[in-house]
Amino acid sequence: MNFFEKLQCVKEDNHLVGMSVVSYQNNEFKDYYLGEAYENYTMHSDVYYRIASISKVVVATGILCLLEEGKVDLDEDISKYLGFTLRNPNYPNDIITLKMLMTQTSSITDGFDDEEMTNDERIDGYNGVNRKGIDCKLEDLLINKDSKYYSDLTFAKYAPGTRFCYSNFGCGILACIIERVTKISYDEYLNQKIFSKLNIKASFYPNKLADEEIISAYNFFGGKKELCRNKELFISKMMQEEIGQNYRGPAGGLFIKPKDLALFMKSLTENDGVILSKETRNLMLNKIWSITNEERLTEFDYYGSYQAKGLQVAIWERGNHVLYGHTGSAYGVRTIMAFDPVKKAGLIFMTNGGIYKTAHSGFAGCIEDTLKVWENTIYDEEI
Repeated sequence: MNFFEKLQCVKEDNHLVGMSVVSYQNNEFKDYYLGEAYENYTMHSDVYYRIASISKVVVATGILCLLEEGKVDLDEDISKYLGFTLRNPNYPNDIITLKMLMTQTSSITDGFDDEEMTNDERIDGYNGVNRKGIDCKLEDLLINKDSKYYSDLTFAKYAPGTRFCYSNFGCGILACIIERVTKISYDEYLNQKIFSKLNIKASFYPNKLADEEIISAYNFFGGKKELCRNKELFISKMMQEEIGQNYRGPAGGLFIKPKDLALFMKSLTENDGVILSKETRNLMLNKIWSITNEERLTEFDYYGSYQAKGLQVAIWERGNHVLYGHTGSAYGVRTIMAFDPVKKAGLIFMTNGGIYKTAHSGFAGCIEDTLKVWENTIYDEEI
């Protein structure tokens, strides 16, 4: 079978509604589109996805642009940029840094488990206000203990910088820092520093893409496909707050075409200096955190694909090669951006719904299956 036929098998095996794949190597892109973008409409190259947590890499790149401008220091107390003193109350003498936020070792969590149905009515902490769309200031979540939205669960029982904890809120705080330093929206700053330089159109605010095609996203219940989000729902549920308060959306809310995301990936892969200097790109990919046996055996089940991290970039050792990037999962969508700077190759995979299983690697099965198809064309080794 050729590459496209193998992708068709991945789609069928995982019951995917639609899928988009962009393969990149040595300055050459090949893109593939299968299935439906939305009801009775075929997937194609100009359809936008909400790419979920791959968005975190884009936001972190914005922080690194501020670093190059001399406006932030990765090891500085983030209180300096937020405009208020922030501490984990369990460790009042320990600062929290940008580097900790980008490696998800800040000890700031999303609060209660939002997958647990008994928590459905809760409104405290990041997960509470995020789920309910509540108008709540960042300060009320982080320092105002008299606020009904404040939660002790926001802060872990271990010290900042000592352990990994996957945190969407942490990425939201990064976006607020971008806004408080630049005095413009994080979306506009990222457009200036990334999207415009790549000559692409992308945004965290889907209303800015109202004239574009946006995928519908689906969940499956009992094998039956059900609509989770469409263009109208994405726009209606969008929240845009005043400058410095946009902590909701940055962790997963970027809307972009797969091939345009591949251009962003290419810049990181080639280390071409278009977005970041060569030195800063290398800093981004440098391994800072690695999973410990204790983490692997305890709270790490859900994030099993995490092995190591640079600055918001996941690092995966696979066979005799290493990939960098990030995955995404939200509203029925599954995504991955994975690239190899040595081979100057990369993969973008996105799907808008399917019957998902989890592979031994910790990736969603459809992601693992697609990775293997791609790796078999890039590497002369068994994965």
